[in-house]
Amino acid sequence: MIRYVEARAGDVFDRYVGPSISMFRARLTGELVRTLLTIEEIAAIDLPPAPDVTTAEALDLTLANAPPLNALGDDAPLIGVIDSGVNDHPFLANVIAGSIAVPENLGTADVWGHGTRVAGIAVFGDLRAQLNAGALQRGARICAAKVVNDHGDFDDRRLVPSQMREAIMTLNQRFGCRVFVIALADRRRVYDGGKVGTWAATLDELARELDVVIVVSSGNRHPRGGNRLEQAVTEYPGYLLEDANRFFEPAGALNVITVGALAHGEGLDAERANDVRVRPITKLHEPAPFSRTGPGPGGATKPDVVEIGGTLIFDPVVARLRGGEDVGSAGVLTLYHSYLDQLFTAGSGTSYAAPRVPEAFQAGNGERCIRVTLAFDPPVRHTRNDYAGVGMSFRLVRGCQPDLIFDHYRKREQADGPFPELAARYNCNLVPGPQAREKGSVQCATATFRRDVEEYGDDSYLVVRCESGWATHIDRQQFALVVELLHKAEVQLYERVRQRIRIQA
Repeated sequence: MIRYVEARAGDVFDRYVGPSISMFRARLTGELVRTLLTIEEIAAIDLPPAPDVTTAEALDLTLANAPPLNALGDDAPLIGVIDSGVNDHPFLANVIAGSIAVPENLGTADVWGHGTRVAGIAVFGDLRAQLNAGALQRGARICAAKVVNDHGDFDDRRLVPSQMREAIMTLNQRFGCRVFVIALADRRRVYDGGKVGTWAATLDELARELDVVIVVSSGNRHPRGGNRLEQAVTEYPGYLLEDANRFFEPAGALNVITVGALAHGEGLDAERANDVRVRPITKLHEPAPFSRTGPGPGGATKPDVVEIGGTLIFDPVVARLRGGEDVGSAGVLTLYHSYLDQLFTAGSGTSYAAPRVPEAFQAGNGERCIRVTLAFDPPVRHTRNDYAGVGMSFRLVRGCQPDLIFDHYRKREQADGPFPELAARYNCNLVPGPQAREKGSVQCATATFRRDVEEYGDDSYLVVRCESGWATHIDRQQFALVVELLHKAEVQLYERVRQRIRIQA
């Protein structure tokens, strides 16, 4: 193939021949590219990767030439980081409300470094973008609970569920914290679709008891190694659906937000981008090759959301897949725990995606879209196969009278007779459908309209239902709703909608 390209006036710069991948880099004419696209043996033709130059500069940054920090008031959001502790990094000055250790003999210093990296993401979000903009904008305060030792292991004498309960309740009571990030997992326990573990069940109970938000990472997996290393490239993204790639405990918890990871780009720096042997696996916003997946208990959609968590790159030179800890450009930029040595570091993992939620969801334009998100915290019971005690669901209805809608969906006694029919044309087609979305405690669906809908009038009705299961003892179920209206013409919808919302119990 290379001889053919050179005979057609193509310039070949570099080549690599491996067990299952053969690549070369060349400068080609458009006519020659069109010819090569017709050859069956060629799997893909791509442009050279775009190298990352920001990370290398950031890793060399000193305090003297660092961008200015914004001030943060005492009323800023408070995030509890349940991890290996959080060190008093200069960029976290005045934003750490306090630290505890569970058990106390662990001390609060972050020797392992993971907790400080997670806190950096929680406070700053996208540090790459902020450094490019020339200012560091902190968006949250931190309180920390150290629950693992200086090697990242749990205490042999404590039960993890009891540690979680003590850590979360203490941060809640002492500092008023109501949002928690747990970027830890039990690597020995992969969720197999059966009963959730005791760690997950404890988090579900705490979320409901304390009315707090708990965010957990789905866990990480190096997809291939040894003589199967090249399959990390050739079989991506298929291996993300393998049984071995199911998420770790406690990511199966139903009342928590489980976060998977997206890639921030290709992950190559300027040096490796010129080496044809070193190959990216992902592009921007593709699933990270290490991110673990669901589904959760009862077939619930898990992870609930995804965020940027870095990527991996294929490097046959050293015969391994390399993440941000090894090659900074492959990871998410964050704070380094040993700040006297360097201010920033990088890492790849769902641990770095978790603390970026619940940032605001990003929404693109559509023709006309109504997007509904429902979240609730059902009572749970670890010993039952039907783990959740209640279920909730929603429907979007338009073009008919509210009395008919209420009469159709309300609970009916035998003396009430059959419920009145509601024509199918009144029901908006929400995607994903009820069979897929109603198994989880965080449900999101979108109705898209591509033609004029004036015939249905100005009113749309959202029907939210709670169906009891085994939890017949509860008389109230908390839930939250978000409804988004999107329009391709970028119409200012908020002021038009704000006064029109009506709720009927």
